[in-house]
Amino acid sequence: MGLLKIMARISVIINTKCVREKQLFACIRSIQKGTYKDYEIIVVQQGLKVLEMPKRVKTYKALRIGTGFAKNVGIKHAIGKYIVFTDDDCIVSRKWLQQIESTFERYPKALSVFGKVLPYQPKKNAGRYCPATVVARKDKFFDKPTYHGKIGSGNNMSYRAKVFKKLGGFKKWLGPGSVGINADDAEMVTRLLHNKLGILYNPNVVVYHDRWLDKQSYSRQKFSYTLGEIACYTFYAIRNNEIAQSVTKGYLYGTRDKVRVLLQKIRKGQLKKMTTLMVFIKELLGITYAFLVGAVFSLFSRS
Repeated sequence: MGLLKIMARISVIINTKCVREKQLFACIRSIQKGTYKDYEIIVVQQGLKVLEMPKRVKTYKALRIGTGFAKNVGIKHAIGKYIVFTDDDCIVSRKWLQQIESTFERYPKALSVFGKVLPYQPKKNAGRYCPATVVARKDKFFDKPTYHGKIGSGNNMSYRAKVFKKLGGFKKWLGPGSVGINADDAEMVTRLLHNKLGILYNPNVVVYHDRWLDKQSYSRQKFSYTLGEIACYTFYAIRNNEIAQSVTKGYLYGTRDKVRVLLQKIRKGQLKKMTTLMVFIKELLGITYAFLVGAVFSLFSRS
């Protein structure tokens, strides 16, 4: 008898709050139907509900809400040489894992690989909006501080396992469900580049995002991304990261300009709806909160 195989080349980690059950199982099936077979799937469940997983799928419970924390639970139990992340509302392409492994093998300087994210079945969702998509068509290598939005999205990202041994896991205070609201993926990108570690974008690494929102919900989702980015980049701006300082200044100046425009309208009596003022105040409070979160963790946390 041969030795029992206990290793997998790739560990795929999926976080779920157990509210998108059908989509989660569709995601798992798309991985299982792929051309690459030397993998393990780890599902980290958050919240009170617990789902029973299909065979060959490992599952663990996160003891607190927050994607940064949940990702670290998955990393702790992963045995793969490469650790791959997607979301429970994504469908992966048949050669997704194959492309990820071959990219790492061809580019030894790449410690992380990001890929293309396309809307899933857009014709069936006309009039609605799909967030967190990435459509760049050319390979690109990054090893200098760069705005994370030019690189990729957290629903299609992978790392060499040694990255987490070197740099640690995701920030627990960032990501959906955390005090930082979002941007756990943005922070890890920023941290790699801050430490001069390479990231490769490969458009042949493809997933499809099956999340569709109406215009109002899409705007709220984009604003939550903004708040997470502000918290993330404020954290690094205080620590003298030039890109983070540039991004943070952009948000500060943009907010200042909005305040000026609003004040001018009030003085001239051009503010016709009180709801406009209330919405702006709510946004301003959110932005202020995000700056404070980033600043507090930058000044008072060790890492």
